[in-house]
Amino acid sequence: MTARMAIPVIKLLLAAGHIVTVIAEGKAVGVCKENGIPLLAEGTDELKPMGEEAWQFLDKLKPDIVCVGCSCPINWEREIAYSAQKMGIPVAAFSDVWGALSRLELVVPDIAFVIDDVAARLESGRAKRFVTVGDIASLTAQNATANILHAERMRVFRDAGIHTVLVVGDSNEMVEDICRIAAESIRASDNPKRYLVIPRLVHPKFANDPNVSAIVGRCLRSFSGIVVDHFTEPDRASTDWLATQATITVATFSTPLRTALHAGRIAASVYTKLCLDSMEAETKNRGFPLVQAGVIDSLKENPIRMDSIIGKARRKRQEDWARSAQFHPERALEAIEALK
Repeated sequence: MTARMAIPVIKLLLAAGHIVTVIAEGKAVGVCKENGIPLLAEGTDELKPMGEEAWQFLDKLKPDIVCVGCSCPINWEREIAYSAQKMGIPVAAFSDVWGALSRLELVVPDIAFVIDDVAARLESGRAKRFVTVGDIASLTAQNATANILHAERMRVFRDAGIHTVLVVGDSNEMVEDICRIAAESIRASDNPKRYLVIPRLVHPKFANDPNVSAIVGRCLRSFSGIVVDHFTEPDRASTDWLATQATITVATFSTPLRTALHAGRIAASVYTKLCLDSMEAETKNRGFPLVQAGVIDSLKENPIRMDSIIGKARRKRQEDWARSAQFHPERALEAIEALK
């Protein structure tokens, strides 16, 4: 979620004495409130357009700079950025996924804050200047916590030689393919009974989909014969924490893949045609940069054994990438102050 990337920068701006006005919509509203960020305006989960009110809002506020995220779905961020650009107000954009700047469409930010140099190359032409600030998932990995009972259960699984597989649904469209491929890879392993699946199938922003129950039901049936543990007792363990603890995290391009790497765990990206099509639609990339760089493996149709993925994990490359992608919000602060 782009809000997580922006919040540390907002806090630095406030600490430096700048006047910061924040508006948010969708799930970002709750994230801002949890972090003590006051909001001037709040949108709803329905993501209703701001429309012509965007330029009127900016004309009344008269900001020196407008900072926006590149969320998916995107709504207010794109409208505000487009109006600011038309009004000659400098625009800075936070991009927490490779290719996310494409979501701004006609907007070309003055500065884009990106994960790494790969992101800058992929987004070439979509911003006037790029500043590499690292990956917010590095902070997520450091700060993720869980109930002590969850931690104890995870330790018991590790001590017993059980491989825990966190399966994350990037979207309701992709999740069935992700589950199917993960299940096939586990079944192809030497001893599937040594595996335990932890499903986190529905992203909160897609939870209102009326088809969710049917989708989840089909996904869980794909794991028939494989042990599944939902980690919901005594409370629901967060996906962030699970990614820092599970043996391997499986998704297509979801943030928990990176969270796992920052915690020294393993990750694999599902590469079915449907998943690649969806990734390309959201990011304009037909491939996950961490796979393309040889940092993690992909799981395709007729997937290889999960044993093989775990056994040949590219530990050195993963460690090198995680070290190079530590999040540095102060770099964003410096760039914003220089833009004024």
